[in-house]
Amino acid sequence: MAAQSMDRTAIMAAILGAASALAGLLVVFEGFLITIYSGFDTATAKAPYKTAIWVVVAIVVLTMADVLGATSTLVWHDLFWATVWGFVAAVLFVMVGAVAVAKLALR
Repeated sequence: MAAQSMDRTAIMAAILGAASALAGLLVVFEGFLITIYSGFDTATAKAPYKTAIWVVVAIVVLTMADVLGATSTLVWHDLFWATVWGFVAAVLFVMVGAVAVAKLALR
């Protein structure tokens, strides 16, 4: 598909909705990790979960930046490609994070 034939407004609207939903899901997941983290007594046991929580926070921030980029593109500035690649990065980070947290929880 050539770049000229894409409906940028529809793509930005889709990214806006998907990034918003993804950010909400990640915040719920972050709460789950914080609950697990608060259940441990020792710093050694907490350390991997603390790292996982900060990774989820970073992905939430990236996803919200995509929301802002999509909104900005729809309203006044053209941040189309930055928003598209930011969303792709967020999805890839979620995939890697999901595997990492599964390995952490199942060890």
